[in-house]
Amino acid sequence: DPIAPDLVYHLKTTGDPALSPDGALLAYTLGWVDGESLSACSQIIVLDLGNGSSKKFTQGEKDSAPKYSPDGRKLAFLHAVEGSRPQIWVAGADGGEPRQLTDLAKGVSDYAWSPDGKKLGVCADVDPEADPDTSEPDEVPQVTVVNRVRYRYDTLGWRGDSHFHIFVVDVETSACRKLTSGDWDDTAPVWSPDGSQIAFISGRGDDRDFMALSEAYSVPASGGEAKLMSEGLFSVGALTWSPDGRQLAVVGSDGPEGMVLWQGWLYVLEDRKEPHKLTDDTIRP
Repeated sequence: DPIAPDLVYHLKTTGDPALSPDGALLAYTLGWVDGESLSACSQIIVLDLGNGSSKKFTQGEKDSAPKYSPDGRKLAFLHAVEGSRPQIWVAGADGGEPRQLTDLAKGVSDYAWSPDGKKLGVCADVDPEADPDTSEPDEVPQVTVVNRVRYRYDTLGWRGDSHFHIFVVDVETSACRKLTSGDWDDTAPVWSPDGSQIAFISGRGDDRDFMALSEAYSVPASGGEAKLMSEGLFSVGALTWSPDGRQLAVVGSDGPEGMVLWQGWLYVLEDRKEPHKLTDDTIRP
């Protein structure tokens, strides 16, 4: 039979796999398109790797990005209700009523558990011009002022002067503290093994409006100045800490003419040292 357009309603996708610390469970996002509302839907599914059984962990239709706490007792995920942005919710790993942790104006795009499971490193979009107390009705036309041209290539469309920044959220109290700021995007937070530092990817070069380049930084989790870790590289696409917290392993590029998206190499970064290249052109991470 020929493929008909309504095939899309029968397709399901999986993503965001997250293993429990003991390796017994796999949480993931199951996605589909609703045939009535024509909207994209998703739920969190937990698969028992021992017996192969699976169960719905969430009942919503906009749930994604599950991540187990380091002790395996909690499972966090992103949840959005109709008309709102995704926020972080957390529940016991065995199920139960979830609790909302964040209430950020433009929602959460990414997050990571701290090693002790007491905090979350959160990436969220921040609009410096947002005024929650404005009385202007939505239907009143607003003047659009374009200061930067990055929206032409970031695939996200018009965001005004909004930028992604890193926050630290207390899991017990939901207290939220902004860790980075500036006229650039800070994304992909990763905690150091001892929980003292958070590494992230940013694009802070003077030519960031014209070149899609990026750098790796590290900032104290308690707050402070961010330190450039990728001196010598022109772009960084992914990063993780070494077990002792002294080094970063990154997918990066030392070529100014192209983004790491097209060709990257594995490097080891250490403070005050030149990047150490591990792979050549025979491997494309």
